[in-house]
Amino acid sequence: MKLSPRFRTPWQGMGTSFNYDEMTAPIRQKDGTSIEPTTMARIADVVLKQTDKLIGKLGNPIGIKSYKPFHVAGDDFLQNYLA
Repeated sequence: MKLSPRFRTPWQGMGTSFNYDEMTAPIRQKDGTSIEPTTMARIADVVLKQTDKLIGKLGNPIGIKSYKPFHVAGDDFLQNYLA
């Protein structure tokens, strides 16, 4: 899917994390040339770079061991209640 101005939202510029102008800004290459992003892959690139900055602040995740026997039904979200 191609990037399009229709992805610009009414709340653009109000402090949200989605910045259409950042998504469509030219990307400078190491050799000095620049390319114009045209696909939705650019959105994934920007979002993943934002996520990389956050990941280090999450600390060490912990959890509990659990299992779901293969013959049971109706307990699909049991682990959601164990926190």
